Amino acid sequence: MPRVPVMASASTSQGFSEPKGWAWDGGKRREPVLDTDFHPPHVVRHVGWRTCLKCAKPFFSVDVLAVRICDGCKGASTANLG
Repeated sequence: MPRVPVMASASTSQGFSEPKGWAWDGGKRREPVLDTDFHPPHVVRHVGWRTCLKCAKPFFSVDVLAVRICDGCKGASTANLG
């Protein structure tokens, strides 16, 4: 039986359906964000838990492929640019 993602109860105003957050699972679970303006809906990105590449702390990533550093480490690295 295929696993069905737990989706939010309604789409957002932009036509995206994002899954509800979940507790830390070791970074194993990934859920799709769907663009509901298409039929069938298109997967635009995946959300889930990641471990920060800089400080190694877990954080919830809104895009597991693109966002690999937590907000705390991003702020620390960009503060030195000015």
